[in-house]
Amino acid sequence: MNKRIITLGILILTVSVIIKLAIIGLKHIKVDDFKPNAVVFLVDSSASNQSLFAEQVKYIKQLCKLLDPEDYVEIYKISNDTYHVYTGSPANTAEMSKAIDKFAKVDAREYGTNYGKGIKKVLANCIKLKTNENYDNCSVVVLGDLEDEAGFKIDYKELAKITQEAKIQIPDMALMFAYAHPQKLELVKDSLSNVLNNQKLVLVNEVTVNKSPTLFLKAIGR
Repeated sequence: MNKRIITLGILILTVSVIIKLAIIGLKHIKVDDFKPNAVVFLVDSSASNQSLFAEQVKYIKQLCKLLDPEDYVEIYKISNDTYHVYTGSPANTAEMSKAIDKFAKVDAREYGTNYGKGIKKVLANCIKLKTNENYDNCSVVVLGDLEDEAGFKIDYKELAKITQEAKIQIPDMALMFAYAHPQKLELVKDSLSNVLNNQKLVLVNEVTVNKSPTLFLKAIGR
């Protein structure tokens, strides 16, 4: 009887030690393997985008919910110029909503979107986040129709050039264009297909955007 009790006690102790070691191991895996990412959003706030602006803001929040609380998010709005809206954790939804409500309003007086200037700015920010802030990766999500308006026109050769320069600094960088017109997405694809592979270049229009969260996660390596 005593022998059985001793054997059972040893067995319970052994199992307890194994479980404890497994838990410790899992904790170390998370610490060692998880590396926070940075994601920069650029959303069109010009008058021509009024009908889709609220939906696009909602989409930004949807993507943020898929990120880890330790990730880092920046949000900019773009019209004639590019304006900072929010910086912080994707999990801080209250502060994000306040910032968006306060700073990311559509201005009916601003017609036309300087996409070229805005994309160049956020790509430069990504390089800083990678090199100065030590984020493992930084990716960009552009939300808007990519239309040429009010004298602003996207230079697709320049887009390829600045994307290539950013990719040298951020090899795993992803670039996503959402809510753009299909013909504009084709121009982006033609411009960037030699710079980013299909997984890292995500192109979705207003119809296909609902299927894009999975593509977004794959693109940023999650």
